[in-house]
Amino acid sequence: MQHTIGNLCGKGYAEGMSVSAGTIRILALGDCVGKPGRFALRDGIPYLREHAGVDFVVANVENAAHGFGVNPKLAQQLLDYGIDVMTSGDHIRDRREIDSFLIANERLLKPINYIDMPGPGVCVVDGPGGVRIGIANIIGRTFMDDDCGSPLVWADKAFEMMGDARIKLFDLHGEATSEKVALGWHLDGRASAAWGTHTHVQTADETIRPGGMGYVTDLGFCGGHLSVLGRIKENVIARQLGSSEARLEIADGWPQLDGCIFDVDVVTGKCVHVERVQHKLYADVENEVTAEQTTPEE
Repeated sequence: MQHTIGNLCGKGYAEGMSVSAGTIRILALGDCVGKPGRFALRDGIPYLREHAGVDFVVANVENAAHGFGVNPKLAQQLLDYGIDVMTSGDHIRDRREIDSFLIANERLLKPINYIDMPGPGVCVVDGPGGVRIGIANIIGRTFMDDDCGSPLVWADKAFEMMGDARIKLFDLHGEATSEKVALGWHLDGRASAAWGTHTHVQTADETIRPGGMGYVTDLGFCGGHLSVLGRIKENVIARQLGSSEARLEIADGWPQLDGCIFDVDVVTGKCVHVERVQHKLYADVENEVTAEQTTPEE
């Protein structure tokens, strides 16, 4: 698979790029959509580790299995691709066979406010150099199917659960931009970085808040961008024109990783640099998807 050069918010990657010895470079990636998203993660993560100096990867995988949830086989596969911690959202409930994986592996998170599901909503893991990194997954309540309580209240609980973590990261999975922006302000001064997921549309508001927290309202998505949010565009258009027969199948053209890089000081836990990522990959994804032997639901 070939990679484009010049995707780091239009500025390009410096070969062998590195940050100062006192910082860690964190790559947060938006919702992985189906096989094209998984292939993009498989090939894009090693490239970004090498060429953009990425040290630690967090990716949302709630749409990894044909757009709806993730199963244990694919969850392990995604970890093997180089993801350090996987987050999720409302679609984690679509495949309840994932419950056993959630119980056994702290590196896949459910939303902390999904109290009806087993598994963690917060984890603390060792990052490069032994720095303790806490990651929390919170689902919003506005325009979502279920009201799981105030995400701000759950964010406060997540901080308590992170204990001695020096770096604290938050995936805010929600529909309403206003809710994610408000939650971002609530976290500023306490978190190292917070980002939104769920809408599959990358926002251009990346910033470092006054309290030293890196923030972006939505990371976008990983998958085929010749599409409507990762789905075959003609089918989505047909549905919006009134067809009840058009299925929302996964699109595979224009594979791309959407996300954001956060450089965080390992002593203070503050973000010192933030930059959006739109990493395009060139490959015959359609043929690769057809050739891979997987079950239909994957």
